[in-house]
Amino acid sequence: MVERLTIREKLLALEKLKPELLEEAMHFIEYLIHREKEKQSKPDIYDTNEIKFLSDD
Repeated sequence: MVERLTIREKLLALEKLKPELLEEAMHFIEYLIHREKEKQSKPDIYDTNEIKFLSDD
């Protein structure tokens, strides 16, 4: 919850200082959320020696 409040405060400050960057920042945040959802939906891959391989990101 603290992270959301911090992000909100930073976005409000950005809107006051550089309103044209706010839209770009929002698009970037949406992109990050989308990437995180994609990573959560991918299963991890294991080899026969029980070594966990992470997906390429």
